[in-house]
Amino acid sequence: MSVKNQILDTAVIVFSKSGYYTATVDDIAKEAGIAKGSIYYHFKSKEDLFITIIESGINHIIFTFDEITKASSTINEATAKCIDFVMEYYIQYPALCSLFFCENTSGMSDAVISRMKNIKTKLNQSLASLLEEGSKCGMVHKIDFELAAVLIYSMLNGVCRKILEDVSADKLLDTKEVVMQTLFNGILIQSK
Repeated sequence: MSVKNQILDTAVIVFSKSGYYTATVDDIAKEAGIAKGSIYYHFKSKEDLFITIIESGINHIIFTFDEITKASSTINEATAKCIDFVMEYYIQYPALCSLFFCENTSGMSDAVISRMKNIKTKLNQSLASLLEEGSKCGMVHKIDFELAAVLIYSMLNGVCRKILEDVSADKLLDTKEVVMQTLFNGILIQSK
């Protein structure tokens, strides 16, 4: 593993454990077993390191969504596969995902907060575009697609945090089924 990747992997763990504000470059260097100068060789600052982590993770998700969408024959299939991917990704990389969905901006500069907002907007727009395509095909209700995307990601964040308390194949499969049923059929039955 390259030193840069070692720094990135270690930083995800340290930021997730300590939070952005409390985590220091010294902590990351110590945990990685490298000199502090090695971090500054690859990254301008703690902010730069943090944003690099978030951007690379989100870009990977968006790229995967695009690939899934291209390979799927229907919007429902694409949506189901994208949701499945996000849940698997969250379980495989819980520390990284906790940073993505982190709402605690304590200690972050306005520049970092702004970039985080832009990154999250980019992710939401990716899912909103998929929902809008589904609407054009008559498979998704005409709604505020960006708000729906935020709702879906919020639901997935909460569900995945719950799954991490007890990760088992059966529980994961059951949870995916509940998420899909909720998205495709709703929760409430309208009274007659």
